[in-house]
Amino acid sequence: MIRHFGFVDLLKHSLYEAFSKTLFRNGVNREINGLAIKFPLEFSRFYPSKSEPEKFEFIKRYAKGNALDLGAHIGLYSVLLARQCESVLCFEPSNLTRVALLKTLEYNNCKNVEVRSECVAEETGEIDFYDTGSRASNANSIAPIGKRLTLKSVRIDDLNKDFDFIKIDIEGAELFALRGAKRTLKKVSHLTCEIHPNLLEKIGQSSKDIFDFLSQYNPKYFYDGRLV
Repeated sequence: MIRHFGFVDLLKHSLYEAFSKTLFRNGVNREINGLAIKFPLEFSRFYPSKSEPEKFEFIKRYAKGNALDLGAHIGLYSVLLARQCESVLCFEPSNLTRVALLKTLEYNNCKNVEVRSECVAEETGEIDFYDTGSRASNANSIAPIGKRLTLKSVRIDDLNKDFDFIKIDIEGAELFALRGAKRTLKKVSHLTCEIHPNLLEKIGQSSKDIFDFLSQYNPKYFYDGRLV
């Protein structure tokens, strides 16, 4: 896929690449919610030092065994899960974001993590995916908000794997992913799912649809660290 970036962006990227190969060959040290982590130089300031602390604490408390990270982005939660769990399977369909993710995992010596490039969806095959055009974007989506691409998709149940913990942050594709994991969800002990109402609306879905779907599993919900 050919991308078109402006001159300033290309210049900044070239400088980041040069410094990454010399002064920052082992990444840039950060501390996010108390987690010591290394990021690629170009994206080392993406997250503030306090980022989604409630979600962080939920993962630290409940993640174990085999974990599934849907929407791994540049690897913040992938690294956290790797340190908590026996194994982690990550999905990140955006090409440039996935390059940054792989670097983050390398810098943090996460050898128990596998990275895949498909979009998680209701069916295995192909799906329209929209790219916002920015490097390491966390907003690329199946909702029509950027340049349309056709990518491979995979249904979680078709992986034929059991997971103890699932983290979902996939910009409007939450319900599609859940529908494709009907069998898998029966064995999951804990799940954290970030819901994007505005993006769901663009594809004719709603937050209520997600809660209605999950009701078949009789879930218990946590909010702000407390059982509700």
